[in-house]
Amino acid sequence: MFYRLPERKKITQAKLLLVDPHYSKYTITAIGLESGFNSKSTFFTVFKKQVGYTPVQFKNSTSITNQLNKT
Repeated sequence: MFYRLPERKKITQAKLLLVDPHYSKYTITAIGLESGFNSKSTFFTVFKKQVGYTPVQFKNSTSITNQLNKT
């Protein structure tokens, strides 16, 4: 269980970057690497396991929610 704590911190960081407008030009892979993951596959696997969505689905769903909140 202890080994998952660093993963949770990385996922938290990735979630913040995925919704941060300053990182909108970054690829999903770049955000994973920036968050501390060593590969795209590990990032996607761990993210989906902990969040329930892929990073792309998470980013798209938060973008839609943010757009709806602006109106």
